[in-house]
Amino acid sequence: EVKRAIGSFANVELGKCQCDDSHTADDCSVSCPPCLNGVCVPPFGFEKGVGEVIAAIHADVTSYASPAERRAAIDAVSVDGVCLCKEQGNNEGGWGYFGNDCAVVCKPCVHGVCGEGGECLCHAGFSGETCELACLGRGALAFPTFDDDTNGVNKIRDFDRLPGVPGNDTVSNSGLFDAKQLYGMLRDDIEFFNLGRTGIAAGANARAPAGNGTDLFDTTDENYQPTWAYCACGMERVSSEDPFNSELTVAQTNGTNHAGGRGYTGVFCDIPCANCDYNHGSCVWDGASDTAKCVCDETSENAVLSSSDLVPADEPGVGYAGDACDVPCVPCRNGTCGRSAKTHGLCVCDPGFSDPACAIECGSPGSATAWS
Repeated sequence: EVKRAIGSFANVELGKCQCDDSHTADDCSVSCPPCLNGVCVPPFGFEKGVGEVIAAIHADVTSYASPAERRAAIDAVSVDGVCLCKEQGNNEGGWGYFGNDCAVVCKPCVHGVCGEGGECLCHAGFSGETCELACLGRGALAFPTFDDDTNGVNKIRDFDRLPGVPGNDTVSNSGLFDAKQLYGMLRDDIEFFNLGRTGIAAGANARAPAGNGTDLFDTTDENYQPTWAYCACGMERVSSEDPFNSELTVAQTNGTNHAGGRGYTGVFCDIPCANCDYNHGSCVWDGASDTAKCVCDETSENAVLSSSDLVPADEPGVGYAGDACDVPCVPCRNGTCGRSAKTHGLCVCDPGFSDPACAIECGSPGSATAWS
């Protein structure tokens, strides 16, 4: 070892410990468990082995009263190696192996990693036996583009105005995420969209760096470019062959969910929409509470008329209210349509007005009688 360290050997491998199949570490002092489809390596921190520590215990003639005590001390410092499973195709059509002894064959897994029993554990937002269904099978991944502002910065702050983005009514609600960071996806890389292996572990990390030396997948790199995406819930691609550029259309399977509503919302289409009259409202994800709410149409005329004598008999109301947007708003002159539990659809008057349609302006006490 000393001669090898000072370069006395022309072959740097001379003087090294060549371990048998049942041991590993620099000094071959770490025992290996059975490792069927992998390589045995020492646990972290024990790369050099424990031979020197064990040798010191053997040489210590004062600390141990009996051979049993010495044996216990040796057992206490001994460690076992671990199996690193092979990352390669297997006879099941999947990628790699699983288990303490790497004996479990991993099943095919498009967007996920191999887990217990070789089953596919899907990346966030994917589902299906092989994790092939984007947006939990309830929508389509959409990849919007953004214009640069005058400083060359993407206008990401404007994404809440994109149609189809879950919760696009406010910036904080938006469901935009970085598909490169989550899944290793590169813009317009259709082959990489359908990985056919085990997601980032077998795909993104195996890709060569960019030509300028930049690591494409290092989010801390100043040149990192995200792949912005969102789940367009209830939608599907006109052409499944092009997940990046093909037009979106309403899916034919957008049926009733277990919450009694229709369809889903949320970042990954994981929030069931509550019961909602979709003729007069829409399901929107509330990012603050991570729930779905029915957002009502506030501009369309309805068929309800007012009981106020100050409003023409044929004047219709405008908009809808109610938890399911199924309550038409009455005509309202100086107020707003009620949207709380006890006022749904009623005209809630502005200060200083009264009447069922808020058509009477209240006068000073004693000079006028307001409707009550």
